[in-house]
Amino acid sequence: KIKNMLPQATVISSPANIGESGTTLSFTTNGINYSYFLSGVNLYLNDGITSEKLNSYGTEVSNFNTTRLGNAGGKPAISITYKIKSTIIQPKGYEERTFNLTAGTR
Repeated sequence: KIKNMLPQATVISSPANIGESGTTLSFTTNGINYSYFLSGVNLYLNDGITSEKLNSYGTEVSNFNTTRLGNAGGKPAISITYKIKSTIIQPKGYEERTFNLTAGTR
């Protein structure tokens, strides 16, 4: 969802400044304020009215971090890193993967 929504953003409010990092991604698209945030072991998307849990049953999300990239006067971009872990044990143990995503506005 982030990869599809962020390019349409008109304002990225958090992280606000180049080089700033945080644990929330907040932006405005078509007049709607969206926030991605971690609560416990779940990743949520809030649209100002409801919060939607994005990870599925049997998974935990951790280390959700965002960093604002770009240069002065240019279009902003956001680097996002997060880890997903299966809570269902496999013969080799729990499966865990780290994801990195960079997306910018148009």
